[in-house]
Amino acid sequence: MTRQERITKILTRIRQIAPDPLPRDKTVLDHTPAVKVINSVLSLGMDYRRVIEPKLDAFQEKNPDVRQVTELAAFIKDYGNPIDFLSKEFNNYKHKPKNIRKANAINSVCEKLCGIINASPSVPEKDAIRQWALQAKPKGYSVWNIKEFKIAGFQWLRMLFGADTSKPDVHILNFLADTLSEKFPPTSEKKKLEAVELIEETSAHSDSEFSARDIDRIIWIFQSETPNPTRACTATDGY
Repeated sequence: MTRQERITKILTRIRQIAPDPLPRDKTVLDHTPAVKVINSVLSLGMDYRRVIEPKLDAFQEKNPDVRQVTELAAFIKDYGNPIDFLSKEFNNYKHKPKNIRKANAINSVCEKLCGIINASPSVPEKDAIRQWALQAKPKGYSVWNIKEFKIAGFQWLRMLFGADTSKPDVHILNFLADTLSEKFPPTSEKKKLEAVELIEETSAHSDSEFSARDIDRIIWIFQSETPNPTRACTATDGY
């Protein structure tokens, strides 16, 4: 199958499953920058609507003064240890190795973004992060080199701050595998990068009416809401 044939096949399938209209994206529109950072780590491989979203909403309501990324970084620092922050602010995140890695990942993402903010002191914090999100590339996750925060988390972070791209999580990989009758194993970084390219190229196709972000959301909605989708979705750590 040629590249063009693959793109056409993806676009055809997206049109078949796209809800009309596409629901409002609360995650991007309503959450603060601080909550978006936490989201980019905690939501990986988890049941977002049932488990993660209520926790993020509760944190935002409980901590109205922790809105910006720099405020979140200071808030975590006040706890003395990232896992103490995570276990106190989010129920069920006890002092276990996996949770410690997640807590450290949140802290590390904050540090990376604070570095970007500090590099442009004359630019408002929100604008500095958005500019980074728009200019960064999918392979940038490897430069950050954060455990429990690989390409899907990096791409999701970019999307949360305005980038028109896609995140190669289990939903995207399973959808592409089924649509194209190809293998997109979650352990292959090469196939994850290819998945991002395919979604972006589908969006850029001359016949496409969808942004890359829209395609990503359409796939996520379909895979997460449809009973027994074409392939079962399984969570994988370190997305």
